[in-house]
Amino acid sequence: MENENTKTGGKWEDIDDFKIVALGKYLNIEPEEAKHNIKEIDEGMYDYCGRIFWVLTEDEAYDKCVEYLGDEMWQMAVEGGRTTMGKDEWIDYVIGHDGFGSILNHYDGTEYFDDDNNVYIIRER
Repeated sequence: MENENTKTGGKWEDIDDFKIVALGKYLNIEPEEAKHNIKEIDEGMYDYCGRIFWVLTEDEAYDKCVEYLGDEMWQMAVEGGRTTMGKDEWIDYVIGHDGFGSILNHYDGTEYFDDDNNVYIIRER
């Protein structure tokens, strides 16, 4: 993605936020570019040039999915006859079956796991 504020060079080791490092490497940009143009806009949510990403540990991704699915989605599934499971069991089933990306990614439903930093990178929009 072209950006008028593109920076080159730098070292990944000079960036303190491991989530910015993970997202920068995922986006295949230079460390200086990541340092200057990736901004955390909410807990675990980062902006890069107008593209919004979740960068979450497994526990954080699970918690965000639970928050998103919540009572309303479960209630709709029960009322629609799509489940007879209790809410917690249903949430675990949906996450286990569909994955974090299908729940949190409103762009294309995918997720990427960064083995080096143990985080999921999920494009939100």
